[in-house]
Amino acid sequence: MINLELGYFIAKFYLAGYFFCFLLSYKNKQKNLSNLIITSIALVNCIFNQYLKEALDFYTFYLGAAFQILILLLISLIIHLYFRIKHKKSTLVVYGLYLLIAISLMVIHRVRVVIFDSDEHILWLINAHSVLTLTLYFLSICVLAYGSKILWKSQFGRSSSLF
Repeated sequence: MINLELGYFIAKFYLAGYFFCFLLSYKNKQKNLSNLIITSIALVNCIFNQYLKEALDFYTFYLGAAFQILILLLISLIIHLYFRIKHKKSTLVVYGLYLLIAISLMVIHRVRVVIFDSDEHILWLINAHSVLTLTLYFLSICVLAYGSKILWKSQFGRSSSLF
C-alpha cells in the first residue's frame, strides 16, 4: 500500500503535470482549443478529487471516483458540442484513457463491495488497480503534453526547441 506522504506527493505531481499541460494548451489555444478544454476540466477534476477522497466512505469510494470521471467526460463533450469544436486525436486518446479508468473503478467497486466485505482478501487486486490507474493518469498527462507540444512546434517553428 502507498503511505500517506507518498500519496500526497503523487497527487501534487499529477496536479503539477496537469497545470503544465494547461499552460501548454493555453499558449496554443488558437490551434488546439480541444486540448485546452479537456486539460482545464482535468485540472479542476484533479483538485476536486482530493476533496472527494475525504468525503466518501468504504461503500461509495470507487463508485464516486468513477462517477466523477464520467462527469468530467460528459462536461467536456457538452462544451465541445455546444461550441462546435472538433476533437483532436490527443483529446480522443485522453477520453479513452479516462473511460478505461472509470470502467476499472466500477469493476473494483463491484468486486470490493458486492463480493467481499473487506479489503483483506483482495489487497493484491486493489494494489494492482492503483498501479493501473496511476499509470493511466500519467499516460493521459503525457498525451496532453505531447498533443500541445506538436502543435506548439508547428506554430512557432524552431524557437520552441526548449519543449
